[in-house]
Amino acid sequence: DDSPIDRLKAEIGLASSSLSAGEAAAALAAVERAEALLRANPGLEARGSGSLVEHYVYSHARYAALLLGLRAEALVALRRYPEAETALAAREQALRGFFEASEADEDLLALAQVELRRAEVAASAGQGTEALRFAEGGLARIDDFNERTGSGVTETSLRLLRVLAALVLDGSVARSSLHRDLE
Repeated sequence: DDSPIDRLKAEIGLASSSLSAGEAAAALAAVERAEALLRANPGLEARGSGSLVEHYVYSHARYAALLLGLRAEALVALRRYPEAETALAAREQALRGFFEASEADEDLLALAQVELRRAEVAASAGQGTEALRFAEGGLARIDDFNERTGSGVTETSLRLLRVLAALVLDGSVARSSLHRDLE
């Protein structure tokens, strides 16, 4: 089948596999083709199949947010940090809208994960103060997630704490500027 949704899914798969293979330019090209498909098909969405997901609709907006994440990863791999930050900021805005509409735990966790990535990108770009702000924001979201779900430590929370520790250890921020005790 050569429907727009199938072409979109193929480009998303190609972008993801290209990133895994270390081919960031190819991934970015696939993202751009997928974004063009979304622009040309504003009503594009996919319905889940199977008993657990049959009522779930992967909307045009969700695909756009997914592509922003793939775009950001390709740009990070190409060391184009300002562009990656722009994509991540747009992704965060989209995810915030999903969470406000759904109050779903998975949307809250996704927000923490995008703040983690923004912290990592800011740290890589030598922007310690911004990295600190994003890491602490991500940890606040993780605290909310843990309270809502009864979860304990998540991979995201550990990575956020690692970002904070690295910022202090490499001198990017003073330990006294942290709002959390890392001990």
